[in-house]
Amino acid sequence: MSKMAFTQALATAHILQLVGPKENAHYTELNPLLASSGISIPKIPDSAKAKPGWTWRHSASYSAHWNDLNEERIKSLAALGAYNCSVGLQSGNYAIAALVVKLKNCVRAFQAAIDEHPMYWHFHEALGDWYYRINEKEKAVLCYWEAMKFDPKKPASCAIDYWSLVSQLKKSEGDIEGAVEALRTGVSLVPEKDSWIYWKRIADIYRELKDWENLKYLYREAIEKTPNHCKDYWRELASTYDRTLDWVGKMETYFGAIMRDPENTEKYAQDLRSMARDFKDLQLLEPALLILQNGINRHPDEADKYKKEMADCYMGARKWRTAADLYESIRSGPNAHDREFAYLNYDLGHAYLGLGDTTRALAAYQEKRMERLTAGDISGNSGDAAYVHMIDGDFNIAISQIKADITGNLKYYPNGPQDWYKASEFLETHGNLGVCYEAIGRMEEARASFQSAADMFAKFIPKLEPFVHTDNNTPYHRSTARTLLEYGLILENVGRIEEARRIYEGATHRYERTTFVGDDEPLQWENEQVTLALQRVNSLEPRPDMPSLLEEIGGPRLELRLCLRYRTNWYAYEHWRAPRFRQGRSGYPAMMLKDTVSH
Repeated sequence: MSKMAFTQALATAHILQLVGPKENAHYTELNPLLASSGISIPKIPDSAKAKPGWTWRHSASYSAHWNDLNEERIKSLAALGAYNCSVGLQSGNYAIAALVVKLKNCVRAFQAAIDEHPMYWHFHEALGDWYYRINEKEKAVLCYWEAMKFDPKKPASCAIDYWSLVSQLKKSEGDIEGAVEALRTGVSLVPEKDSWIYWKRIADIYRELKDWENLKYLYREAIEKTPNHCKDYWRELASTYDRTLDWVGKMETYFGAIMRDPENTEKYAQDLRSMARDFKDLQLLEPALLILQNGINRHPDEADKYKKEMADCYMGARKWRTAADLYESIRSGPNAHDREFAYLNYDLGHAYLGLGDTTRALAAYQEKRMERLTAGDISGNSGDAAYVHMIDGDFNIAISQIKADITGNLKYYPNGPQDWYKASEFLETHGNLGVCYEAIGRMEEARASFQSAADMFAKFIPKLEPFVHTDNNTPYHRSTARTLLEYGLILENVGRIEEARRIYEGATHRYERTTFVGDDEPLQWENEQVTLALQRVNSLEPRPDMPSLLEEIGGPRLELRLCLRYRTNWYAYEHWRAPRFRQGRSGYPAMMLKDTVSH
């Protein structure tokens, strides 16, 4: 026997053994060529053997991958192994190989095998899969039923296929109750850990019908019947309340889950805080604060995390004092050094800056700056502290810190920023350096800083063109409009008026697309600024003066910079009037405004 022939015969043996009805099928019964060769066959490793609970699909898929099966290959191996279609086991295993490569003659081979071995469940199951594949579902159901009768495993390998097909047939006849009942029968026959697929398919029926009330009832039932595997059902129940815009029901679902499923408490708490952030992003503070206050009261183990989100809500609403008090309570507590509060000093500095308390703001910023320097991070550590010095009129100190930031950034980005986000930071940093030089009368250095910012940012502009999108799927981001406005102001400052006009036009279009009915004073002010900027560059000589780029305590420019850190980045699609955000449908869309108030 040649080495090649032996290899091919051994491949045949692998196929035949892997899909045999028992774990230890005999080579000699299935492959006469090997039996006559007198060659000792090495034991197939356990990883390649059929295991309890396996179905033919696992075995045949393994064989198909291992041998790269195709029709010619099967015929060649069958001839090499002296395949005899009158031998039931050989016929059945040939049929499974034919099924893998989608040959119609597998039906005849399966029937020949079943004639001799009617109790071999895996032949019935595989034939059922063929009928399912060609959409003859009634025949598939009959085959699966026969397989279930003889399969010693409980449940049988094809049980889910059988009950799912019965459910599909009932549903196609308009019998929704019967379709659901078929799957419920499947639930009753499997251990708790294996029932999830049945619950999921029942849920799919109700979801397709948009029958949200029955879907809620189903998930509650699943939670009661699978107490050890109910995490996904709690979250799906919450999601169903979300679909009906019942945010109170969603909130209560998560708190119920926290009480009854302690192993997954952290995940539910994260979902609650995410839910509150969605409302915060819409500037719907009442429901956001209600969720977070409930978290503090009903889930005290993570009270500080809820307080942090609550403080962020107040920052977004420009309620600086309340936010500062909450941040201070966390900083003075036992969890202050937890990873979740790594940037708490920055938050506290922003709150004090909003209050006009530049001394405390600077102290908070400097404390965080020292932490980062100690950790070896020399990039971008001084920006917030430099803002405070600018506001206080200490421009020389601000210049020193801004230039230190620029030097530190060059260490990490020697060729300049590589993405839009970092480029926006560089634009702001160089722009602020120009403002500082301008304030102390060093106009040449100021112009050089503005020019450097403009030149550095220019290479990112072609990526934004055209400013008006023609498709429905490209989003418009408010943050992009905001950066374009700042870039336009710098271009205007250095006299590049035509470039500034084009940038303002792009910013105007983006502001129009992302203007929200709930915009408050800072956002309205910002929208007005881009309109005024466009009017200014389009006006006849002499042009009106540009607004000052220096931020002031209580001024809209500073308030906007502080509160926007705690709000969403609004974005909209061309044919969607209300903005979408935070993964679109998974967050709360703007249509919740009226519904939420009614709660």
